[in-house]
Amino acid sequence: MKTKWTTLLAAGALSLALAIPTLTVAQPGRDGGQQGEGRKGGERHPEMREAMRQLRHAKETLQKDAAHDFQGHRVKAIEHIDRAIEEIEKGLQSDKR
Repeated sequence: MKTKWTTLLAAGALSLALAIPTLTVAQPGRDGGQQGEGRKGGERHPEMREAMRQLRHAKETLQKDAAHDFQGHRVKAIEHIDRAIEEIEKGLQSDKR
């Protein structure tokens, strides 16, 4: 049962991370500016940073708590998480103008 939840957690975190760029396309904010334009007192792109935090947690869970007998799928999931984290980091870097 624990391995099922770990797999679901990893899949959910990866799905969220891959969906975030679609959800954070520049849209008018409440102040008329574009979302993610650097809010006073707020961080830029909090959804992207939260997705990255969740992905890192999912990776840690898979590395520490998951059984190591998933015919290579656990390792492959960790590799996909690493790639998703890299993409988020590249996205955040590309926005620094």
